[in-house]
Amino acid sequence: MARPFLERIGAKREGMETPAPRNLRSEVFRRFSGCAGAAITGPPERGQRLSGPADLAQLMTNLNFLIHEASPDNRYATFFYGELDPATRRLDYVNAGHNAPMIFRAAGGIERLRATGPVVGLVEAGRFEQRSVVLSAGDVLLVYSDGISEAMNRDDEEWGEDELALAAGAASPCGARELIDKLFVAADAHVAGAMQHDDMTVVAVRMKA
Repeated sequence: MARPFLERIGAKREGMETPAPRNLRSEVFRRFSGCAGAAITGPPERGQRLSGPADLAQLMTNLNFLIHEASPDNRYATFFYGELDPATRRLDYVNAGHNAPMIFRAAGGIERLRATGPVVGLVEAGRFEQRSVVLSAGDVLLVYSDGISEAMNRDDEEWGEDELALAAGAASPCGARELIDKLFVAADAHVAGAMQHDDMTVVAVRMKA
């Protein structure tokens, strides 16, 4: 039997942890400013603008237009969208102002998938760029929300992305699920029981040989 080419686990903790869906062709991370959740409302035909184009930059442009139309002026969203091709191991992505995902290379070093456009919904004429990266055997992709990187202790000190990266590096080599478990343990050690006011969401992808 052929071995799967990746091991992928997702967790979102709002009092609990849950596995992410098994069918990962695309991955979306979003954070709506000033609210715990958001919905795009409007005539049904508006939704058609999101379907069709394979160009991820155009897809994000369409999404930005819809959110800008449907949201108050003081609402916007950070947004990361990626598609991973199993045959080529190429990840195509657009990052609309979201926390830059990290790629821990098996050969050493960390790459960041930094913003390729503005947050969505803030300006109608936002421009976005699609980029690509190829993952190799043993590489780990880590996508996360700011709820974990900005987790605070009782002194209002953030855990921070540097500490997140150090914790992930110290946990390697390990499977995706074990990595996420270790990240939550490290984040919990920092906050030391302090009340958190944001979700802590992580997706880890580990490429197999």
